[in-house]
Amino acid sequence: MSLVVTGSPGVGKHTVAEALGREAGLDVIDANGVASRAGLVGERGEVDVARLAPELEGLASEGTLVVGHLAPYALPAAAVAAAVVIRRSPYELEGVYAGRRYPREKALDNLGAEILGVIAADAVWAFGGAAVRQVDATGRGPAEAAALARRALEGTYAGDEVDWLAEVGARGDVRRFFEH
Repeated sequence: MSLVVTGSPGVGKHTVAEALGREAGLDVIDANGVASRAGLVGERGEVDVARLAPELEGLASEGTLVVGHLAPYALPAAAVAAAVVIRRSPYELEGVYAGRRYPREKALDNLGAEILGVIAADAVWAFGGAAVRQVDATGRGPAEAAALARRALEGTYAGDEVDWLAEVGARGDVRRFFEH
């Protein structure tokens, strides 16, 4: 059984996974890299998750850490010992997406998904609530986020409660993030 680090694009999941892999001696498997090498990425960047599933499942085993936003859609619960969902404030993510030069529509799609907790909910649905913890990386450096993720995967950290929708609503920014 494998460990999983997942989350929306830009939250820091690859940085966290690389640190965890080095620290714990785990082989890090990048779901996006597997999809790319297997020729499963379409012209617009979409991934054939049904064909990715057997590729990832064949690589996932004890001593591996699968990282990527596609993990909840491509790995069966039986292949996953524990999962951590890295979360980040949409206010921080806006800057990340601007730095990556995401088109506004792509940025809003990803921001909306993070605000609504789509990947977190899908991870719970895919792997079971007992196996999944959230770590809020907002304002935290990579080392701190990785340390919390490690503890969450070990079961010694209950994880963070994350509710970006309440925060965005309280600030009056719902239209800002859901304008299209």
